[in-house]
Amino acid sequence: MTSSSGDPYSRKKHEAELRDDLSSCLTSYYKLSAFGILVGLPVSMKTKSYWPFVVGGLIGTGLDFRQAKIDCEPKQAALDAFLKENKKT
Repeated sequence: MTSSSGDPYSRKKHEAELRDDLSSCLTSYYKLSAFGILVGLPVSMKTKSYWPFVVGGLIGTGLDFRQAKIDCEPKQAALDAFLKENKKT
């Protein structure tokens, strides 16, 4: 699909597809967050403190965000280029 056809509906549809692809890519990263929580849970129970649970979840979430940013960069660049191209028209 190209936006050169001039059809605003095809441009909106293509933009929605790009946004959906990016959203799917970004939300597919959760494994390290879950791993951090699962590792922190028994430690928290043993020490009777929430800190290992919270820290494990935060570290896992940070690592997931980092990996998602790296892996989804091409999809973000495609969306940015599409939006920049259509902003001119």
